[in-house]
Amino acid sequence: MERTRSTAFRESDLLAISANADGATLRREKPLTNWAGPAMLPPTPSPVWPSKPVETNVRPLALGYFRVSSGTPEERAKQFRDDIAAYAAREGFTLGEVYSDYYESQTSGFSALVDALERGDAQHVIIPALYHFARSPGIQLSFKEMLERKTGAFVVVMYPSPEVPV
Repeated sequence: MERTRSTAFRESDLLAISANADGATLRREKPLTNWAGPAMLPPTPSPVWPSKPVETNVRPLALGYFRVSSGTPEERAKQFRDDIAAYAAREGFTLGEVYSDYYESQTSGFSALVDALERGDAQHVIIPALYHFARSPGIQLSFKEMLERKTGAFVVVMYPSPEVPV
């Protein structure tokens, strides 16, 4: 049984190594081919990789977050999601997941947001206002700074409070 092994994959390669029971010998063969025909290098310049840099409009990915009271109507929560989506589109972001929590319940929207940011899913978080992090102004800033420091993400506040510097 004769096996042929090539060390190159070019059309100009006309030599192949044949191995049989008597040993290995070099012999001339037809040009190497692949499933599409003779193997060739792509034309220059390649239509897939342009020779000049092309500017693209890549929009940064942002995640959303908001927190509401447990008695808040579902329409209000939907309005927060719609506001975050409209803001993201207007400011040039591609909006990913929007996470939410309820003040009085044990939900994990904020934890899921932190996990997504630590995975590197996005570098921006859009929140409607700082009070969505906590009720106390001092704790609001602490949450914002902790989130930015821990994950390296930027917190974008849609409606900053005039009393609290952002």
